[in-house]
Amino acid sequence: GWLNRAVGLLGHEGTPFRAVSLTSALPRSFYGDNEALAISNLQDFAIQMRGNPMAANIASKSFEQLYDDTSSQLLNKTGKESFDAMKMLSANNIKNYQPANGAVYPSSPLGNSLKQIATLVKMDIGLEVAFAEAGGWDTHFNQGTANGTLARNLKDFSDSIAAFWKDMD
Repeated sequence: GWLNRAVGLLGHEGTPFRAVSLTSALPRSFYGDNEALAISNLQDFAIQMRGNPMAANIASKSFEQLYDDTSSQLLNKTGKESFDAMKMLSANNIKNYQPANGAVYPSSPLGNSLKQIATLVKMDIGLEVAFAEAGGWDTHFNQGTANGTLARNLKDFSDSIAAFWKDMD
């Protein structure tokens, strides 16, 4: 995709966080030869086992070893990038992130994504391109008035961008 090609033109390497999509799946614009991550929630990006962090740690090391030992260069590279990313996130205290300058993000998918992008930017881990999405824009039907679907979407978009701008200032 075009964003993946743009990342390649930047010429920087060395971090799995060069291109991050705050979505559950990689958008087409990120498809390509350059590394890109799809992370729907930074706090959940880890090997997890409910109520058993010791078992999660053992499982994580086991999976990492499996990827290290594979003969497939693609799987080896993908596994290394993923586990490097998990380690970088766990080394930073992302759960207690506080936006700067009194910025308050809406508790919407877009607001949460932009807050997580701000977290990555401030972690200074090499983020160059980030992707967030906001759905629900097919409003030709049931648009409503000042309180309709379009108005709510525009308010969320505006409030989310304003919070991000204030946080980054």
